[in-house]
Amino acid sequence: MANTTDDTTLALDAVKGEHPTDIFSLDGEGDWSPHITESNLPTKIIWSPTMGFSTVDKDVLAICEEAISELEKAGVEVVVNDSIWEVNPVESWMVFWACARARAQQHLIGTEEYESIDPLLRLFIEMGVTMDGASYASAIDACHHYNYQLEEAFQESPLIITPATCGQPPKLEGDGFVNGEETASWVDFTMGINMTRNPAGVIPVGNLDNNLPVAIQIIGQQRADLDVLKAMKAFEEVINFRERAEDF
Repeated sequence: MANTTDDTTLALDAVKGEHPTDIFSLDGEGDWSPHITESNLPTKIIWSPTMGFSTVDKDVLAICEEAISELEKAGVEVVVNDSIWEVNPVESWMVFWACARARAQQHLIGTEEYESIDPLLRLFIEMGVTMDGASYASAIDACHHYNYQLEEAFQESPLIITPATCGQPPKLEGDGFVNGEETASWVDFTMGINMTRNPAGVIPVGNLDNNLPVAIQIIGQQRADLDVLKAMKAFEEVINFRERAEDF
């Protein structure tokens, strides 16, 4: 995480590339930083305010739509597609999350240390212990299913734009808020992209009345990380959100 796309790209240049000990690493290529310039504004994007399955906070949506309007004024063609996914990916994602938590922490069950773990996290650990292989395989199938639906949408444009979050950020403890209601679904747009592994990035586009930030998410096709970074940089220049938290 960084304040600007330039800083993000510099960090990625330091860590990306193939490595013999990483079975998921990709072939190495040149640095991305020299290719990130303001002149890479895409000609066409897809705007998907709910992706077809979620509810977005009205104040968050209003700020995101203002940003999309600024992109249109800058010459970007905006295609609205709000039916990309019919089903919320969260249930399939939960299988991965619960199994990962069980793998990492099930050995603590029945110990004093286990009682110090957050109760909600304990619930996921215990859920993961009971998961079977067929459920995990079905969750992997869901990754391919959601990726296929994304790829169908990408036929109109190689970039899909959504709000970064469906809701307003949470307080120190608890969930975020969608139209005044506290709900875990405030991050609905995160889980599916984690599953499909598409490159995605966010940039801030404005502040709510409570001075908390709102951002848009830019999603690219498989392994099109550089296209996403170029769009992020270009959108930063158009939207021109320059506010920074104090001491950062």
